[in-house]
Amino acid sequence: IVTTPYSICNATRLFLSAVVLVVISLCCSCTNRSGSMSRIQERVNSVKQCTIPSDAIGATNAGPTLGAYLATAHWEFETTEGGRAYLSWASQQLQQDGFTLKMFDDSTRVFAKASGGEDESVAIHAAPFAGKLRVRITYTLDPD
Repeated sequence: IVTTPYSICNATRLFLSAVVLVVISLCCSCTNRSGSMSRIQERVNSVKQCTIPSDAIGATNAGPTLGAYLATAHWEFETTEGGRAYLSWASQQLQQDGFTLKMFDDSTRVFAKASGGEDESVAIHAAPFAGKLRVRITYTLDPD
């Protein structure tokens, strides 16, 4: 194979063009993921406001974590409210935010909401613990 300065120059241009396209693609991917995470964080914060009472103590948070198909977050806290009172309050808050009660028993409530091509769910589990109510909430967002 005979190479000329012209063919080397074209090969270099082709290589650099490919590198630039890869970098641009990676940047766009990061930007989309970053935008998704900030939108997901906004939704998580909104649901937290609906589910954490003003007297909550010892609140711990995990997430949101963005997986291949869905985002999840969970938080725990204790409250001095009784189980029924807390679950009633949280149910009203979530229903005002457009969630629908899908399943319930004495200590658990599961809510769902579908809008804009996304499915959200909130699972609340509340149980007495050391004279208080310990609450664990799991939030899931499935962008479909």
